[in-house]
Amino acid sequence: MLFDLGGTLFDYADRDALRVPERRALRRCGIDPDDEQAVAARREAHARVERQFAAEPAFLHRDLFAARVREAARSLGVEPSAEVLQDFSDEMRTAIVGTLVARADAASTIQELRARGVTAGVVSNADDDYLEDVLRDSGLLDLLDHWTSSEGAWSCKPDQRIFQVAMAKTGCDPDEIAFVGDSPAHDVAGA
Repeated sequence: MLFDLGGTLFDYADRDALRVPERRALRRCGIDPDDEQAVAARREAHARVERQFAAEPAFLHRDLFAARVREAARSLGVEPSAEVLQDFSDEMRTAIVGTLVARADAASTIQELRARGVTAGVVSNADDDYLEDVLRDSGLLDLLDHWTSSEGAWSCKPDQRIFQVAMAKTGCDPDEIAFVGDSPAHDVAGA
């Protein structure tokens, strides 16, 4: 049994916390993130960057997040410094790891599967350090047989490679594996 992470085994406790690092980074660039022009620039930059990255079979999410900030600032005539982007990346990682919370029944579900002899793993479009820390902090890391990140597989769902890498870790044939996820486009179509 393979599970998606965010939205499936885990929920976001505070989605607003995920907006704080970008807002801080823009302020460090001298941009008011609440200014009407900045809000529009951020929206357009996010859409443009999302399209660009979605066209790739693999990418690091830390690069995606930094590209959003860089493109929003550039569209407002500001080049963010390497220091601003590094601080942003560090803060974003902390926000993501800190806001993902395991669902109340995640551990008991995995324990029950394991007690029945079912292999349990996670397949996530997260960077290695995000994923491992979230699993460790929640206590699920030691319950799982394995986990597969988009960074480790160098493939992002719905690309097939991430599912193939995870399947190889199970030692099972495709018809012996169930994948549980919340995204029709990434999880259902990919699996």
